[in-house]
Amino acid sequence: MVQKCNICGKIASYFDANLGEWLCEECYKKNYNKVNLNDYRNKVNSEKYDEEIQNMLNAMENIIDDMMKNKMAKLDKRFNSTKFTNDIEEILKSMPRSDIESIAERLNFAKTYKYNKDKLIHNVISSYKERVLEKIYLFNDNALKAFKYFSKNDGITILNNSDHKYIRFMEYFMSIGILYPAKNEEKKGVLIMPSNVRDLLSDLNDFNFRLKVKNNSKIITLVSGMANVYGVLTINNVVNKLNKFGFDNMEFKERYDVINSASNYSVSYVIKDGYVFNCNIKHYKKLYEKIESESKSIEYREYSEKELLTFGKDNWLRNSKYGKEFIINFTNCFELDNEEIDEFLNQLYYIIQEDSLDNLLDEVRDMIVEEDGKEVGVNIIKEYLCNLPIWYKKGKSINEIKGKSI
Repeated sequence: MVQKCNICGKIASYFDANLGEWLCEECYKKNYNKVNLNDYRNKVNSEKYDEEIQNMLNAMENIIDDMMKNKMAKLDKRFNSTKFTNDIEEILKSMPRSDIESIAERLNFAKTYKYNKDKLIHNVISSYKERVLEKIYLFNDNALKAFKYFSKNDGITILNNSDHKYIRFMEYFMSIGILYPAKNEEKKGVLIMPSNVRDLLSDLNDFNFRLKVKNNSKIITLVSGMANVYGVLTINNVVNKLNKFGFDNMEFKERYDVINSASNYSVSYVIKDGYVFNCNIKHYKKLYEKIESESKSIEYREYSEKELLTFGKDNWLRNSKYGKEFIINFTNCFELDNEEIDEFLNQLYYIIQEDSLDNLLDEVRDMIVEEDGKEVGVNIIKEYLCNLPIWYKKGKSINEIKGKSI
């Protein structure tokens, strides 16, 4: 049966659950003028919601500031001590032994504690290119692009002029001896890629290497997708799940090395204590215990390769089926720019992992003051939330748990 608009009689496109009326496109837009979400917030009598969010943001900002100050202080020492040269031997000689040992350990040199500085440098240089190449063979496509970016201009990158999208790779590249912080003749902070590391570029053009990077990229995207939909899994579970996606011909350690390497620059997952977990999870062990105890009778939701590859990409919430529907419906009523939409999608996604649907919807309902938009907004948000994967429900959505088709 085709529903008619209760106002003008035209074919209806929307149902207002609050009023119990069907509305056509024109009447919908006329009756629900776009409302700015910030205006709603400003009209709320109690500012508890905003205060809690602001307090949390301020606390996080202070923690991050302290961490960055400590990190920058340590990094500044390295900038001042490392010699500005392309020669790896000269670079290493100018560095403290402890920093050289740290790089050597990351490059899998054994028993580094046994050697004095000169002997340690000799050992590192003797197989330096081979060890670095082993690390490069674990890169995904983004890491390889970053490597090529830092190799330009004779391997000299002025820090203040560096491309922001490659910043997340800097620390990892420094830890494995690909980049070294120093100051040039003008006392500007730079990152140096030694000449013998840049020479490796000629080894990275063969078919086998390109195929390896392609497979690495697929593995890392799949694991990122798992971290987004499951929240936390054991490393064994993650590595074994890759079997059904065509990686059963790879040794366990080979798959693990790819996943572990990418965790150093991933914005999706972390590896620690035998667990792989979403970057935004702090108490990952508690969450895993909750999953195992409260959802013991529930089977893990099995996602297809295509789904996990989609969920493992940047802006996966925006690009998911229900994210797209949410954006269309919500922006018909509320004024949000693209940045605010992404922030709102992410906030809802992370809050529903820890809070009940009813509590979250009550918060939203209290936040929206205008009665005309209250239930419309709540219903749109509810539809989105009910189709999100829930960590403690083993990746199943609220609708799937209730047995509703999605």
